[in-house]
Amino acid sequence: MPPFHPQAELALCNQARSSSRAEREAAFERIFRELRAQVFALCLHLTGARAEAEDAVQDCFLSVYQAMGAFRGEARLATWVYRIAVRSALSVKARTVRGWRVHP
Repeated sequence: MPPFHPQAELALCNQARSSSRAEREAAFERIFRELRAQVFALCLHLTGARAEAEDAVQDCFLSVYQAMGAFRGEARLATWVYRIAVRSALSVKARTVRGWRVHP
């Protein structure tokens, strides 16, 4: 079952595009609250290590926050966030494999 009902997702996306910082932050907070457990599980599966998964989750939600206004709604919101999580996890994994344990 998707985390957000389609109408609720549309309203949340509109709220995230609001000119009010408080509205945008409230929308992000809801997205974070609803998806963080699934994003963590995905990142843990992809990285294989808790510390790297936590780094990937942080990178993911930072990217989501920064790009929320650009989300066009061509995919479900959760799908968009999960795709960002995959990229974040793979990036963290690549940095770890190369021996880098720092954020670029």
